[in-house]
Amino acid sequence: MNEVVLGGIVFYDQEIPARMPFGGTHENKVQMMIGGQRKVDAMGPNPGNIMWAGRFRGATAVLRAKALDAMRIAGAQLPLTWLGLYYTVLISKFEAVPEKAFEVPYTITVTVVDDPTQSAGSPPASLDSLVDGDVVIAAAILAEAPTMVAVGLASLTMAISTAGQLQGSPVSALAPTLLAAQALSATINGAIAANDPALDVVSPDNSDPTTMAAWLTASAGAVVAQSILADGGPYVSRVSTNVTLGGS
Repeated sequence: MNEVVLGGIVFYDQEIPARMPFGGTHENKVQMMIGGQRKVDAMGPNPGNIMWAGRFRGATAVLRAKALDAMRIAGAQLPLTWLGLYYTVLISKFEAVPEKAFEVPYTITVTVVDDPTQSAGSPPASLDSLVDGDVVIAAAILAEAPTMVAVGLASLTMAISTAGQLQGSPVSALAPTLLAAQALSATINGAIAANDPALDVVSPDNSDPTTMAAWLTASAGAVVAQSILADGGPYVSRVSTNVTLGGS
């Protein structure tokens, strides 16, 4: 199966299940008529829950599981894609059972909120729902980012709250939100650049166990930090883009 993407989490290798079901029912109302005839009214499609399981492996295993659980707690509506299928879903159940720090089996159940292929005529999402959704996902992914990123995220959240309704607001009213999003993007990009040298440190040769352990710890920490920043950054950037395009 090709990669599975849920929100900002891309599933690879053992994280991807051998199979993922989709489908559901079509709700209907049956009326019995005189003589045994039936009148069946089609009420509309009712997609079933989508469930799968896999294993997170590597230095970011626990972190990735925690990010998914944060999305469950937040009740965020997330895009889910695999094999050319696309749904908007909500994580209704998530369970991780760590076997060790680098091996975390998980099971997940998502409830389908929307199937875009069945709702082509529905109105587009509002600027408020787009921004709120991206901020919720970014916050879940960046939960363990450096303090300066957390401060920037808090500033963005405050700017959105102060602005009130974003949809239909003039550019001047959206400016604080846009500036906060741009500042947070700059902070994330700066943190990524600052973390790059730690990823390039080569393994010490013929070192004592203490030195080798310190190098492994530092390398694993750098990989985790870079993964967090790289996964969360695009959602903050999209807030800037949507706010820029949404100004009236």
